[in-house]
Amino acid sequence: MNATGPRATSATCVSPPPRVFNPSVIVVGGDVANAQEQLLAGIQEVVYQRSLPLATRHLRIVRSPLADRAGVIGAAAMVIEHVLSLERGSPSFGVSGDG
Repeated sequence: MNATGPRATSATCVSPPPRVFNPSVIVVGGDVANAQEQLLAGIQEVVYQRSLPLATRHLRIVRSPLADRAGVIGAAAMVIEHVLSLERGSPSFGVSGDG
């Protein structure tokens, strides 16, 4: 079976990681996670077709529990990390730390 359309397009973006990184979980977020169950099933189907069985033996493809808030939460986490690194005087930001 040759998948086409949105399922194949989404799976094309997701399928390289199992071949390269061997993750145990792929988390699908944003609008794709909010799509119908058939889209997620189609993504799983194409990922498993395009990956080696050994790479997908324990692979789980799940929806993000953060839904459409993932981007905002990720951005907030980056800001917090940046602020905390400045307080510690991280050399990567050119701050000496001795006030």
